[in-house]
Amino acid sequence: MVVSLSATDNDTGSLDILIPRQWLMQTAIATLLLLLSAAWVPVAGQQIEREPLFSTEDAAWGAGFGGGTLLLMPMDQPLARLLRRPAVQDNRPLQVTAAVFRDLAFPGALIGVAGAYAYGRISGDEGWADVGLHAGTAFVTAEAATYLIKFLAGRARPYHSPGDAHDFGLLRGIDYNYPSFPSGHTSAAFAIASALTSEAGIRNPGDEWWIGTLLYSAAALSGAARMYEHQHWTSDVLAAAAIGTFAGWKVTQYTHSHQGNTLDGIFLGMTVRPGAGASIVALPRAWSPLAN
Repeated sequence: MVVSLSATDNDTGSLDILIPRQWLMQTAIATLLLLLSAAWVPVAGQQIEREPLFSTEDAAWGAGFGGGTLLLMPMDQPLARLLRRPAVQDNRPLQVTAAVFRDLAFPGALIGVAGAYAYGRISGDEGWADVGLHAGTAFVTAEAATYLIKFLAGRARPYHSPGDAHDFGLLRGIDYNYPSFPSGHTSAAFAIASALTSEAGIRNPGDEWWIGTLLYSAAALSGAARMYEHQHWTSDVLAAAAIGTFAGWKVTQYTHSHQGNTLDGIFLGMTVRPGAGASIVALPRAWSPLAN
């Protein structure tokens, strides 16, 4: 049995997309898995106890998101067809919005966190430096994982293989037409959103809800923009969102629960002396997870 999604296209008239009912059931189950997995993410403002870098809870969280992504893969093709409609693609406001959120994810977000770190080091504001460092580390971590998977999976981008959403090829991701899974822009956006939201929860718990809403919404729109531009399938974006979210809160959780860790010791244990003879002097730093 199938369910028909009908839409009116200004250029081509009626457009009918038939979606098997079992796909809708898979979507419902996948959504439940994703929501349950999200529940494993610790509340950023709560007291973080010292724990190993990875735990069984992390494995359960990853399995939930992985299962949800797999179950949603049958929806890749129908959603891509909807986005290919001329009435959607020729919409100028949508084109501009997609370009803005694409660039906001990368390089915009990276420039922002790098600027925060640089400002903190130069001005002596440890809070800015701390936040910039952790968000930047989350970005690097998420992108390293993302591009490793891209290279291994070798999934064809929607524009290159519009008729086959399951076109994977081992070690094929080095070719620009085949690194679709997962989305690099999306993982970057969610990594920084997750890290900044976690930092906000630790420093100012009352502000976490609106900061998280703003940042995660922007990250989600960045993923939608990549789908709109036919660079990624829906499952590429979902997988990337999971990778980025995990990297962001894991980096923040680990660094704030391990005082004196190597990362903070190296990059926050320096004082920048501005002026004509600007120099960077390495100094010991007694790191505090609540330093501002």
